[in-house]
Amino acid sequence: VCDEFITHLKCEEHRNQWSEIVHDRKLKYFCQVCNYPAYSHYNLFLHNQSEAHNRKLVEKQAQEEEDCQSRKTNPELDL
Repeated sequence: VCDEFITHLKCEEHRNQWSEIVHDRKLKYFCQVCNYPAYSHYNLFLHNQSEAHNRKLVEKQAQEEEDCQSRKTNPELDL
């Protein structure tokens, strides 16, 4: 098991993923719905699968629909 782990750590795929996360520590990914910063595509993917994200997404979509209906009913509010 240890040998397999060491081999994994030395592989190019692991180094590329690690360098993406650690070396520049810049936020490359961000969820606008939750204001969630992610340092890798995989972390954002996992976040997007989460229950909390999906709940906030549904809430945001409902709010946008409500706002849209309100503007249709009261167009003077857009002024």
